[in-house]
Amino acid sequence: MVPWTTPVFLSGWLATGGDVRAVIWQVIEVLLAMAIYLPFMKISERAQAKQAEALAENAQDAE
Repeated sequence: MVPWTTPVFLSGWLATGGDVRAVIWQVIEVLLAMAIYLPFMKISERAQAKQAEALAENAQDAE
C-alpha cells in the first residue's frame, strides 16, 4: 500500500509494482485536469484584473 502523501507520478509507479503504463496514465490525467481547469482560471484572472482596475479608478477618482 502506497501512502497518500506519495508524489503523483511516483505513487502510480509504486502502486502497480513498477508498471510504467500507470505513470503514463497519471500524466494523461494531470494534463486532462489542466485542460479542464485552464479556461475557468483564465476567466477568474480576467475578472480579478477588471476588479483591480475598477478599484484603481475609484481610488484615483477619490483623490
